[in-house]
Amino acid sequence: SLGLINISKNLSSLIPHTILGFANRLTLPVFSQWQDNLQRVEINYWRGVRIQLLIITPLCVIIAFASYQILGLLFGVKWIDGNMVMKIYAMQAIVWYAEGGLTSAVFNALGKPKFGTVVMILSLGLIPLCAYIGALFGITGVAVAFLCFAIIVLLVNQYILWLKFNFKISNWFLIATRQLL
Repeated sequence: SLGLINISKNLSSLIPHTILGFANRLTLPVFSQWQDNLQRVEINYWRGVRIQLLIITPLCVIIAFASYQILGLLFGVKWIDGNMVMKIYAMQAIVWYAEGGLTSAVFNALGKPKFGTVVMILSLGLIPLCAYIGALFGITGVAVAFLCFAIIVLLVNQYILWLKFNFKISNWFLIATRQLL
C-alpha cells in the first residue's frame, strides 16, 4: 500500500514539479522589485496563477487519464491497482501547483515571511491528521485526504492574501474555473 501511494504520488507530481519547481526562485526576485507597488504584485500574482494553471492542468489531466497505462508500462500489472490513487494525486497536483510557490514569494517579497511560517505550521499539524483519517479508508482514502489537505492549504493562502494584502479571493476562483474549463 505504501509503495502504491509513493509511486502514484511521485509519478503524478513529477512533471508538474519539474516544470514549475522554479516558480518560487524566479518570482521572489521579481515580486521583490515591486514591493512598493502592491497592485502590480497582485496583477502579476494572478497572471502567474493563470499561467501555471494553463501549463499544469492539461499535463495532470493527461496523467490522470493515462494512469492505468503509465503504471502498467513502468511497473507491471501488480501496480495497476494504484490507478485510482494516481488519478487523485494528479488532481492534487493541479491544486498544489496552481499557486506553485507564488504565494510564498508574495509573502516574502512584501516583507511578511511569517505568513509562510504560519501556513507551514498549519500544514505540519494537518499532515498527520489527514494521514490518520485517510488511512481509515485505505490507500484511496489517504489520497483523498491529501487532496483535501492541498485544498485547505490553498484556501488558507488565499485567505491570508485577502486579509493582509486585500487580494480578491474571487479572482482565484474565476481564474481557476476559466483555466480548468
